[in-house]
Amino acid sequence: MTRIWWLPVFIILAGLGLGAASAGRVLSPLAGFAIFSAAAAIGLLLGFGLGGLGLYRLFQDSPTAGRTLATAAGPLFIGLAVLASFLSTPGATRNDVTTDLADPPVFLAGPAAGQPYPEDFRVWHRSTYLDLAAQRLPMQADAAFAKARALAESRGWTVAAEDREKGMIQALSRTALFRFEDDVLIRIRASGAESVIDMRSRSRVGRGDRGVNARRIRDFLDAMKGA
Repeated sequence: MTRIWWLPVFIILAGLGLGAASAGRVLSPLAGFAIFSAAAAIGLLLGFGLGGLGLYRLFQDSPTAGRTLATAAGPLFIGLAVLASFLSTPGATRNDVTTDLADPPVFLAGPAAGQPYPEDFRVWHRSTYLDLAAQRLPMQADAAFAKARALAESRGWTVAAEDREKGMIQALSRTALFRFEDDVLIRIRASGAESVIDMRSRSRVGRGDRGVNARRIRDFLDAMKGA
């Protein structure tokens, strides 16, 4: 294996690429994610295994020690990089985020339709996303509703349900990498000549979201303010 040191790196990168490319397309998001994770795990196991073997050979003054350690470096680096990317996102241990904990919007359709915001998420949410809050927009509610709907569609979200009287728009968004399905709810309420917009974003699969839902809300509200 030390003679073809690039082969493990090639196999691991191919596994990562296959998992990411097939998720939500050829395979289900979970299946693609499983392939991606397995490739990263193989990188870690192979890297640590070959690294240990290389160190053993080094202590034995074996002439192959350097090549073995060099072969271990690539898989180990890839595996650690993937692991670090999953562990580096703060606040990623839950999957339901909102701008209004006092009166969270309730989904109109889909798996979470009619479900209130989970009580056991509230303490975590308050300590993690202090910056998330409803935004006041200098436009009438009807205009804000139209802007929000157009913006959601421009981002590739699929509008699943809406209630103009309540100012609610629910859309289905898919994550960029593995195309996991997330439900997004936008609520717009009149406030004099202005309007107040708040949101809720929830992952359909998994308990953690690596901060995706919070980033989605921030990006959308920033875009609405810009609009």
